[in-house]
Amino acid sequence: MTRLGETHDDLRGAWGNIRERWEDARREWRDAAGERFEREVWADFEEAIPDVLQSMLELDEVLGNALRQTSDSQ
Repeated sequence: MTRLGETHDDLRGAWGNIRERWEDARREWRDAAGERFEREVWADFEEAIPDVLQSMLELDEVLGNALRQTSDSQ
């Protein structure tokens, strides 16, 4: 695992914490502003973060393979 893999793990953990906090806040924040935030801001995060995490895993694999090939050829 490269540092990117470690960063992925950190981001995944942080995202889990943020989602839990949002769920707690959303139970209390039941007005038009909360609904607008959920629709205009939060929905974008819900869509983007899983894709970012998946891309980080894929890039980590590519980088790991490149590092192994580099060290094997020396």
